[in-house]
Amino acid sequence: MKMNISVLLRVTIVLFFLGVIVNYACKKKEVLVKKLDPIFSEFYPNSGGPGTLITIEGENLEANLDAYKISIAENEADVVSVTKNKLVFMAPSKSFSGEIVVKHESSTKNIGKFTYQDLTIKGISPANGSSGTVIKIKGSGFAGELDPAKVIINEKELSVVSASDTVLYAEVPKGTGTGAVEVHVNGKESKGQSFRYQEILGVKPLKGGMGTRVTISGMGFELDKQNTVVDFNGKLAEVVEVSETQMVVIAPTEVKSGQITVAFGKLKLPGPIFTVTPKPIIEKVVPLSGPEDSEVTITGDFFSTIAEENKIYFNGVLAEITKVNQRELKVKIPKGASNGDISLAVNDQKVNWPDFLVQNLGLLNINPSNGISGEEITITGMGFSKNIHENKVFFNGVQANVKSANDTELKLNLPEEAKSGQVTVEVNGKVAHGLNFEHTGSLIFANGRDNALFNRIDLIIADSKGNIFVHDNNLIKKISPTGEIDVFAGGGKGSLVNGIGKLASFNRILGLAIDKYDNLLVSESSSKLIRKITPQAEVSTLTELPFNPNLMKSDFMGNVLISDSNGRLYFFDVNSGQATLVKGFESKRVRQFAIVDKNEFYFNDTNKPRQIQNYKNNVITTVATDKLYRWIDGPLDVGSVMVPIKMTFNNINNNLFFLDGVRGVALRKIVLGSLLTLSGLNGSGFEVGSLGRTKMSRPNDICIDRKGNVYVSDPGNKVIYKFYSK
Repeated sequence: MKMNISVLLRVTIVLFFLGVIVNYACKKKEVLVKKLDPIFSEFYPNSGGPGTLITIEGENLEANLDAYKISIAENEADVVSVTKNKLVFMAPSKSFSGEIVVKHESSTKNIGKFTYQDLTIKGISPANGSSGTVIKIKGSGFAGELDPAKVIINEKELSVVSASDTVLYAEVPKGTGTGAVEVHVNGKESKGQSFRYQEILGVKPLKGGMGTRVTISGMGFELDKQNTVVDFNGKLAEVVEVSETQMVVIAPTEVKSGQITVAFGKLKLPGPIFTVTPKPIIEKVVPLSGPEDSEVTITGDFFSTIAEENKIYFNGVLAEITKVNQRELKVKIPKGASNGDISLAVNDQKVNWPDFLVQNLGLLNINPSNGISGEEITITGMGFSKNIHENKVFFNGVQANVKSANDTELKLNLPEEAKSGQVTVEVNGKVAHGLNFEHTGSLIFANGRDNALFNRIDLIIADSKGNIFVHDNNLIKKISPTGEIDVFAGGGKGSLVNGIGKLASFNRILGLAIDKYDNLLVSESSSKLIRKITPQAEVSTLTELPFNPNLMKSDFMGNVLISDSNGRLYFFDVNSGQATLVKGFESKRVRQFAIVDKNEFYFNDTNKPRQIQNYKNNVITTVATDKLYRWIDGPLDVGSVMVPIKMTFNNINNNLFFLDGVRGVALRKIVLGSLLTLSGLNGSGFEVGSLGRTKMSRPNDICIDRKGNVYVSDPGNKVIYKFYSK
């Protein structure tokens, strides 16, 4: 069969172009695999006699002895060995000093001058190190005829600690830098191998946690990450970037505070101490809305005091930080920001605060931040309307009537129905929030001023049903939730008589507690007795202790803590009647305390009466201290107490309440790591209402009911105060 001519022609054309393509590809591949020209960086030594082995270091060297022709002063030398980065040859026997010339294929390069003389450096060990490293230098001709040999690196003279004609030992001074080792003696000099000087100059940041990117700056770092080992107090870090003067590492998992160490082979460089800090905490952002370029204050804890170590983003847009301390950051809302989360990273430890609104309306402050019904309230912010009817203010959902308004300030009175919680402002369809108000104040819960119902009240405690019991001159009096006062137990004839209600009698009551069944417990010091009073007012002896009991406190679960007359503390088991000495309190003299649970309590003692300490699982820590012998509110490391005299713990929201001052006229609390004074700033007296106006005379004891209301007995005014919150 005859082949179609047109088909044959097409096949021929296709084969021709395939040949062209293959030929082009092969030539292109040849271009891609073309050898790189060798690069020579240094040679050593630069002097010696015939047969001296000379090393040339560099890159892209061809590992072929026959590929190189080397000469000194035009006298050919023998190549001994070649690797990809090092070439070794032997100085020729004809001793003519001159240029070293290396020929490779079509290229010719002058490397430097070699001098024939008896002074030469054959090698150094080690070839790297930091200040204080002693280098061993081998060679010949080191013996000085007039003056001893000098060793120099980068024009810095090393201290020669030992010398002979063939060996020198020299100590590297600080800041030497990387450079060739030179020996100067008898008017001659020889240059040998380079010494890599390695030193840590700085570490940033010096605080952080797992995942923090840490930059280590210095001198002479290795370029091979595999040869660089960085550890944080024994935990290996990941090396992510490295150059001769800087490396970046990631702080490891389970990092602990301690020294940073950088190791290059056998050499270890000690760095500074890295301190592990907790992740940052954002407690409050004010305002929670605002326009671009307006200021926002972020309060919390564990911020860096170095501005650049804090990074704040508004929905992904980096913000400018204008002020910084450990607990407060001030930033400007960046241009281009939009509604979304605020992200804070402190040394790469990140935390978010949700739902920031970029708008003209925002809330800055509310004054006062607590009060009673009818209290005048001032709200400051931005974007308010001058038309009072266009501003709507809500206290936890309850609307208040605005009395006056301008662009930055609203005035109103707190409604009767208002409850503690978030404050919200609406203006022409826009909504702003972020402030909180506490509808709280004080009132007289039980009044014995005019009717002689109280004599010398002191100890006070609440049961689960809202009844308050108070000790009054060896009587236990009961105040109902509505304020009626009656003698509950005591008043009978004789001393230490058990019985029902008023038929029973007591001797010397120093402590008052309550168990989980609402049985009252009283400690009688002189008789060493703990006595029980049931909800039906039946008085009996629970146990006799081997010591004189003093104060007694209980938590909402009925756990009881008791002190003896020497100030030692015991956990008291109500069921067995046994008291167990708290470990570590054998010699302490405790003044006051408040129990949290069976493993934790707060206290102060006679050695440190102006401190509040915490005991938890056998560990004691200081919580608050007296700094300037006055009341200072704020974070615990800034705030100050005076003399805490009585304290109680709120198991509902984990707040510690205490009376503070020589006469305890201030009611204060510790909440969220901060000290807050509730009342008493205006001195002693007799007044109730808002917290700021409340005055007490000689408050003696304090307790909390199951709703979180605080009660204070005041024998000076012969009343019991109730501090409430709606």
